[in-house]
Amino acid sequence: MHYIPLSLPFYLGLFLLLAFLVLLIEIRILAYAYEILGVKRRYVFVILFFSLLGSYVNIPVGTMHGGPME
Repeated sequence: MHYIPLSLPFYLGLFLLLAFLVLLIEIRILAYAYEILGVKRRYVFVILFFSLLGSYVNIPVGTMHGGPME
């Protein structure tokens, strides 16, 4: 068993953020924002879902070479 003292507050924050996002979708503020950008309402959930899936992919844009610090 792992002891992570800060995990409960982070999970609670994540849950509150998710609940806030669902609330924004339900009152159509987020859909309205996507309509302003030219995205139809029926594609909002698809874009959010693919955005969530795409966040797991890390595309490196550069490399940093470092040496030992003195």
